[in-house]
Amino acid sequence: MYIDAHAHYDDDRFADDQAQVLSRLLQNDISLVINSGANLESSRQSIQLAKTYPFIYACCGIHPHEAESYIEDLPLIEEMLSHEKCVAIGEIGLDYHYENTRRDIQIEAFRAHMDLAVKHQLPVVIHNRESTQDCLEVVNDYRKDGVKGLFHCFSGSPEVAKIVLDADYHISIGGTVTFKNAKKVVETVKYVPLDRLLTETDSPYLSPEPNRGKRNNSSNIPYIVKKIAEIKNVPVEKVVKAVEQNTKELFKKIK
Repeated sequence: MYIDAHAHYDDDRFADDQAQVLSRLLQNDISLVINSGANLESSRQSIQLAKTYPFIYACCGIHPHEAESYIEDLPLIEEMLSHEKCVAIGEIGLDYHYENTRRDIQIEAFRAHMDLAVKHQLPVVIHNRESTQDCLEVVNDYRKDGVKGLFHCFSGSPEVAKIVLDADYHISIGGTVTFKNAKKVVETVKYVPLDRLLTETDSPYLSPEPNRGKRNNSSNIPYIVKKIAEIKNVPVEKVVKAVEQNTKELFKKIK
C-alpha cells in the first residue's frame, strides 16, 4: 500500500469531484494521505477531510505566500494542532520565486510556526523555493529545540540534502523525479538513504510521467515509487515498506 505524504485535496481543482477522487484512492492501493494546509481556511478544510476519511491526516499552517496573515491567523491555527489527526505544522517555509509576501515577513511567520513546533512537539512540513540559505538558517536555529520535519517536494542537490539530513529532517520526493530532465533530483535520490525518504504528489500539481501536465492525485504515487526503486536498484516493495516506516516515525500521531 502506498503513502502520499503531501497533497491539497481542498484545492479548487477538486471542487467538482473531490469525493469521487478520494473514494477511488483505496481501490488504487493508496493507504494514507496527508492533506496540507496553506492558510487558515485550507487548514480547517484539511482537518475536516481528516475527520471524514479514516485514511486522511492533516497538517495545519500558513504557506509563505499567505504569510502576511500570520499574526491574526496563527492563534486559530494553533487551536487545530491538538486535533488527534493533525500530525504536523505545515506547510510553512520560504518562497523567494514569486515573493507574494516580503521576505522579512515570510521569515517572521516561519519562525513563529517553528516556535509552535517546539511548544506542541510536532514536526514541520517545509516549503523551500529559491530560499535555501535562509530556510536552512531557520531550520538550524531550531535544532537545539529538537524540531524535526520534512522538506516537501525536494528539488535540491545532494549537497543541500546532506545539510537537511544532518539537521535530522526527512526528504519527500514528488513527481519531478520521473521527468526526463530531472538529473539533480535523481542524483539526490541516489544519495539520500532509503530510511529518510517519503513520497508525495503535491496534488493537484506536478503529475509524474506518464501523466505530466494533467491534474495530479494520489493514485500516481506508484509511478514515483517505481522510479525511486529503479534509481536505488531495489524492489518496489522495499521502497513501499521504507516509506511506511519513515512516515510513521516522523508523524507520530499516525496510528
